[in-house]
Amino acid sequence: MAVTATVVALPARAGGPVPAGYRVVAQETLEAGVHHLTLRGEQPAQNVHVARLAPGVANRLRPVLSSDVLTGPSSGPETTSSMCARARCVVAVNGDFTGPGGALVGSMISAGELVATPGIPHVQLNLDAAGRGTVGEGLDFRVQVGSPGGQSVSALRVNRPLIGDAVNLYSRRWGPSTLTDTTTTEVVLQLDSDQILPRGTTQIRAATLRSGGNSPIGPGQVVLSGRGAGAQAVAAFAQSAAQRGGSLLVQTAATQSTGGSPHLLDKGRPGYPVADPDPFVQGRHPRTMVGITAAGETLLVTVDGRQSGSAGLTLAEATNLMAGLGAVDAVNLDGGGSTTFVTGGTVRNQPSDGGQRRVVSALVLVPPGQASPTPAGPPAAPRTAPTDPASLLPDLVNTLLQPILNLLGGQPQPVR
Repeated sequence: MAVTATVVALPARAGGPVPAGYRVVAQETLEAGVHHLTLRGEQPAQNVHVARLAPGVANRLRPVLSSDVLTGPSSGPETTSSMCARARCVVAVNGDFTGPGGALVGSMISAGELVATPGIPHVQLNLDAAGRGTVGEGLDFRVQVGSPGGQSVSALRVNRPLIGDAVNLYSRRWGPSTLTDTTTTEVVLQLDSDQILPRGTTQIRAATLRSGGNSPIGPGQVVLSGRGAGAQAVAAFAQSAAQRGGSLLVQTAATQSTGGSPHLLDKGRPGYPVADPDPFVQGRHPRTMVGITAAGETLLVTVDGRQSGSAGLTLAEATNLMAGLGAVDAVNLDGGGSTTFVTGGTVRNQPSDGGQRRVVSALVLVPPGQASPTPAGPPAAPRTAPTDPASLLPDLVNTLLQPILNLLGGQPQPVR
């Protein structure tokens, strides 16, 4: 299947190029360097919203986690407009896919904080401190504790269920406790910081070894959790750190990161098998996408679907649209009934569910000087698994990796 795009150039004031087959029906400047276009396509009918961010503006993009926490009684999905309102956003779209149990599928870094490492192999939109974006597989990170006695332990995952004989690190972004089982050995680390998970090197004030799992995570604390060989490494580090102190190192190549799938455009070419017969690929659905142009602009794009006035797009059609808008790299985010485009707290598109769906995350542009969203209130609904075909990743993930997804997405109750 060929993926092609024909670009019709419009004047610069019109907000950039417009793909063939589409016309501009409305345009506005949301703030300096942020232009909102509403496009109309025909054959079949399509309603498209585009936010074009000038180079240098995307350093204010922030992934926002619904309810600010991944597990526990305070966790739950949230509407995109609610997350936008908490961030006083200029513009926002819905974010990453939701896995079994309502779990965040990909990794997330928000304002430098490593919220979670990837749940499964996943495409990531990564932004550096200047807002320069790249799209690629996985996440470049390093999480390690060390003591002057020479004991060091690296964490394989952050804020994910512990699988096998490994070592994980948990922060309060995970929840009030680690939710690990009785086979787990853990060390509670009191950090010399009031940040949830500080970036860089942070000194450890105290290290408390615990057995039996499900350790509480208090303010200023993280928990290193291990099983099997991982438990032995955790215990050895705890003994060394209790005597000599230690430090926590958290390094990430990106300052902001959110997950998606698939990689629509990779240096101007499709980054996925366009002939894949999966309905996720070939079906027309509402779509949410992010693109990066050769000039360094960032595009936030939604397409309505499953409506008489807007059919939605196949992935090939979505790829053509992004190329026609000027993107050379692009990633597909959660779609279907999750697709939402918000400006200033107001929903501008027509979600296919008839109203906003509560989702696991959003990608928002905060105003200048806005550091982070305000805290979330109590959740309106529990986290649940998706059923929308445009929110379900292709069969490769849903079939071959389902056992892993079940482990990663669940919130096991600890054995008491």
